[in-house]
Amino acid sequence: MRRVLSCAVLAMASCVTVPLSGRAQSVLVTDAAHVTSCKPLGQVSGSSGTGGILSYVGLKEAKAKALDAAGALAATHIVWLEPTAGGDVQIASGLAYRCE
Repeated sequence: MRRVLSCAVLAMASCVTVPLSGRAQSVLVTDAAHVTSCKPLGQVSGSSGTGGILSYVGLKEAKAKALDAAGALAATHIVWLEPTAGGDVQIASGLAYRCE
């Protein structure tokens, strides 16, 4: 029974969408090869307290916050760094760039 419940929770979590702010929606996710001629704006990060079996949702929330932080810097692109997961805290970090 417990296994069935865990699978049901994971299935629901995979359908969860995290709304992005307007400025977060304007930031494109890319890789380092595509931002070589862009202006680096710095590292941004976001965190979420959603962890455990819902860590996937927590990572989505953390990425949404990092994208919003990049948008606040007027970034056009972000290159993700490795996410950090620690128990109930998920942290997403990336390098923000402004490309003309």
